[in-house]
Amino acid sequence: MFWKIKKKEINNAFILLDNNIKMKIQSGSEIEKQIKMINFSIEELQVIKNLQPFIKEEIDDIVDLFYKNLSLEESLQTLINKIVQ
Repeated sequence: MFWKIKKKEINNAFILLDNNIKMKIQSGSEIEKQIKMINFSIEELQVIKNLQPFIKEEIDDIVDLFYKNLSLEESLQTLINKIVQ
């Protein structure tokens, strides 16, 4: 079976990077370890920062959809129930 992948048009405003965005992280901190572990870059931070206004606007729907999808995965539900109890 072949899947047709639709290309999404990206507005240039989404990919413009703000050169003023910086990460200030204490050397040796847990956050620094986590950032290094996932190879998180300043460019990724810039993209996230540029998306922030759109995420804020849709956060309620995003969270609702996340929990709806989470509830469809039985293994995750079992794990969450173990942690909550």
